[in-house]
Amino acid sequence: MKALVKAEPGPGLRLKDVPVPPLRANDVLIRVHKTAICGTDLHIYNWDEWARRTIPVPMQIGHELVGRVEATGEDAAEFEKGFEAVKTGRSGKVVLNWTGREAPSREEHAPWHWNDWTKR
Repeated sequence: MKALVKAEPGPGLRLKDVPVPPLRANDVLIRVHKTAICGTDLHIYNWDEWARRTIPVPMQIGHELVGRVEATGEDAAEFEKGFEAVKTGRSGKVVLNWTGREAPSREEHAPWHWNDWTKR
């Protein structure tokens, strides 16, 4: 899959091919159709003082997206393949199928983030 990566300290980002993360029992894998850029991404791109203090390198960036459920782990089967999904930065949750139903977000590539990310 494609991902924006902060590969080394300094300004800029790289678009790279990275492996799809392994699907675990409670996971929902989302095929991303559109993403957004937020202020955090700009800090990382510009490599300002906050980013230099906070961001572990290397890391994949991005936490705002729209897509569809591609696959689910055996314990997340209630989230069907094809459900629409939206993830915004601060919620820490992925909202599925515009119903308000939520799945925890696993963002291991962003351990510095202000949310209490669910890791399984």
